[in-house]
Amino acid sequence: RDVTGVQTCALPIYLLARGATPAAQNDVSGETPLIRAVLFTNNYDKQSFPKVVAALQNTITERDWHGATVFHHIAETARSRSKWSCARYYTEVLINKLLEMGPTFVQALLTTQDKHHDTAVLCAIRNNCVKVATFLLNHCPEAGDIPNLKGETANEYFRSMSEKRQSLEQPPSSPLRPGETFGSKRHGYRSKRNSHKSTISRAAS
Repeated sequence: RDVTGVQTCALPIYLLARGATPAAQNDVSGETPLIRAVLFTNNYDKQSFPKVVAALQNTITERDWHGATVFHHIAETARSRSKWSCARYYTEVLINKLLEMGPTFVQALLTTQDKHHDTAVLCAIRNNCVKVATFLLNHCPEAGDIPNLKGETANEYFRSMSEKRQSLEQPPSSPLRPGETFGSKRHGYRSKRNSHKSTISRAAS
């Protein structure tokens, strides 16, 4: 609660009821009340974000002074692994609201680039928040191929992650025979090696 006794998660609604401007931007970076709301976990903890979004739905498409949308800000909070579930929750609520408003809103926002030409999905996958990135791509596949100023794309990050996973999955040198386990295979290899050493030793003597 803040000093007035109003719960923080309900503060935007409280202020709107008293004449606050929904799209007002702060002096630091031009963040709107909705953008500020996704930077904290209050509305995730209280599961109150749908109410906040309903009250501020006309500002979902607003961008800060760096060109970042509310989805960019959600993706950046995913730098912290502890916020991945919160980021997924906020993303789902916002996408559902945008779909109510019209599918063109989803495409317009998810293909939006900030001052670095990053899309929200690129920010998410760069922070290893795969679930959020995948969710965004499912709703806007074309966002995956939009390059930033460095030439990076979200799909390239996905491919790189897939290649790293595959390189870690080392298959056995030869296929297992029916009924054979990795343990028995290793034991058999050691037995053959010891037998070979013994043969060499006898030949030398």
